[in-house]
Amino acid sequence: PLPPLPSPPPPPSPPPPSPPPATASIGATYALLGYTEVTFAAAERASFVAALAKLLVLSPTACRVTQVINQHATGRRRLTQVVGVDVEFVVDVLNVAVATSVGVQLNAFGSASSAVLVTELQSLGL
Repeated sequence: PLPPLPSPPPPPSPPPPSPPPATASIGATYALLGYTEVTFAAAERASFVAALAKLLVLSPTACRVTQVINQHATGRRRLTQVVGVDVEFVVDVLNVAVATSVGVQLNAFGSASSAVLVTELQSLGL
């Protein structure tokens, strides 16, 4: 008699379901010192988005930088001195309830007493 044939391998697992489409978004602006519009380029924007996504526990595709604007020193003699940038960004979320929750987190990250975002940005080289 012939030996039994081996069992066929199991079918591959189906891919995980994609997240539902975003129906709301929330925007904010954070100031970062030590950069200019030129030096806060694609790599820095990618790191910024990665840090936000990690802290918000969202996909990096849900976050995007919309604008980077130079901040100028105040005072008559220093009007042309760039001291940092304002980074405007948007986070796309499932619905208004999630947008409200994310807004609370963004406010907390942006408060002067919070080092969470700064620490994460530094860990990514910013």
